[in-house]
Amino acid sequence: MKLNIVLVTLAAALALATASNVIDLTEANFEATMAEKPLMMVEFFAPWCGHCKRLAPEYEQAADALEGVDAWLAKVDATEEADLANRFGVRGYPTLIVFRNGEEAGKYEGAREAKAIADYMVRQTLPAVTELTADGVAEFAASSDVVVIGTFAAGSDEAAAFTEVASDLRDDFVFGLVDSAENTGVVMYKNVDDDVLTYDGELETVAIGSFLISNKLPLFDEVGPTNYRSYVDTGLPMGMVFVDVADADSLDAMKAVFRPVAAQFAGSAVFVYVDTKYIQQAMKMGLSGDVIPSFAMENLETGMHYAFDESAALEADAVTAFVAGVLSGEIAPTIKSEPIPESNDGPVTVVVADSFEDIVLAEDKDVLVEFYAPWCGHCKSLAPTYEKLGEAFASVDSVVIAKMDATANDIPVNGIDVRGFPTLIFFPAGNGGVDAQIKYEGAREFDDLKEFVLASAASDVDADAVDAAPADNVHEDL
Repeated sequence: MKLNIVLVTLAAALALATASNVIDLTEANFEATMAEKPLMMVEFFAPWCGHCKRLAPEYEQAADALEGVDAWLAKVDATEEADLANRFGVRGYPTLIVFRNGEEAGKYEGAREAKAIADYMVRQTLPAVTELTADGVAEFAASSDVVVIGTFAAGSDEAAAFTEVASDLRDDFVFGLVDSAENTGVVMYKNVDDDVLTYDGELETVAIGSFLISNKLPLFDEVGPTNYRSYVDTGLPMGMVFVDVADADSLDAMKAVFRPVAAQFAGSAVFVYVDTKYIQQAMKMGLSGDVIPSFAMENLETGMHYAFDESAALEADAVTAFVAGVLSGEIAPTIKSEPIPESNDGPVTVVVADSFEDIVLAEDKDVLVEFYAPWCGHCKSLAPTYEKLGEAFASVDSVVIAKMDATANDIPVNGIDVRGFPTLIFFPAGNGGVDAQIKYEGAREFDDLKEFVLASAASDVDADAVDAAPADNVHEDL
């Protein structure tokens, strides 16, 4: 009897230990659960998905934090409930969708962290704008990481503009409105930075919204996969400090340097620090990856980056001057390039960053460029076919078949979008430059590539002069 009691107690304890506040949804209980829970976030996941596995503990913590709040978190195994996932257009994992009164209200695109998810859902329970009295401002201003309070007379054009901004940005901020014709304006309480910002621009929706978005993030915070998108969405240049986060003294030293810099350029740039486990990002930005801490800036709209001199000390005055120079355009981008080949007479012309404009944008040449990565399996598979393509056009002076290692070279001009490997882009002869580019989306076979080049060429190319696919070399033993 005692053994049975112990086993029952142990089972109960295990059940409590594994109890979850995340609701499991299936086709069978989806509609009924939606009817009971007016505000719910649903994660569509796949058990094998690495991103889903990383999200799981954060999602559980967020659900625990929401206990007692009229907002719930749920999940759907999309591999088991394919029809349910298809109904809501799920194409990747995890996909997080918010439902309000059973209707899809939008996707959650914020940081995949417990606090960010919980705060987001709490905001969804509030009205777009909370009406305040002057006595309630202080308490309300401290209620979230970032709070925005407007003071305007009820019914005024300014109050209407503020309310419209609040409706548009309710996912990002908590908004309050004081009905008063005195001391009117908009104030942002950045509790995350222990700072208060007063808006002094035009009282219209676009201007107010731009101010809020530009200043919503912490002055200087760690960035990683979960919150990188938040910084990209600002559209501002990003300053990245690469530092060993485990080295508390080094991190504190960088905070002491960069927080004042970030405050000085608030609204013009955002600043973050990045752990050394992401050192490849530093190398992409023109840094060696060998010097820690180090600093670089990136224009997120153009993709251009600017590396701070690694031999110089990261001190406030030097960093401030560097940032100002980048923002003003006085400092040129850091262009990573392999050396220009001394010999380049193979069937496929090798392009590096320093020779890109001379070869690819030459007005008298039709140029097909393969942007590749040495480790890319698809690029390796394409290589022999691409070599044959180069041989086929070798006798046509006006056509260049070229390739560029996009991991070792930057693209030194704006407007060329390479997001995967291999990427094939054709640049017709003439003065159209980058704007005339044609991305190849067809089969990676010799005949298809050959026809694409012939059809896209701006110069007169005699198709009869283009060789057929050269035969592979055959050697016979003597």
